[in-house]
Amino acid sequence: PPFPKYNSGPIQMGRLRWGIMALAVREVESVPKLIGQMRDEGITTILVSHRLTNVFEAYNRIVVLRRGNQIADLDRDKTVMAEVVPYIAGAH
Repeated sequence: PPFPKYNSGPIQMGRLRWGIMALAVREVESVPKLIGQMRDEGITTILVSHRLTNVFEAYNRIVVLRRGNQIADLDRDKTVMAEVVPYIAGAH
């Protein structure tokens, strides 16, 4: 496997960490597909990113944190990027 996996009953946990900024454009474009494959395998992933296009492509839940506090918890299908940006920018 591409990363270590740990089994804890029915929950499978793994860790994959890389800096998206260090990836080439083509590799960045493959991130949502990789995350989707992991989701389809039942693996929960967390993406820390300001690249909202990738976030909206790959995830069904968007959580915005600032200084360790949860600022927003949004359902992707019930929001748009323009609603998320003010949370990220600190306007809320």
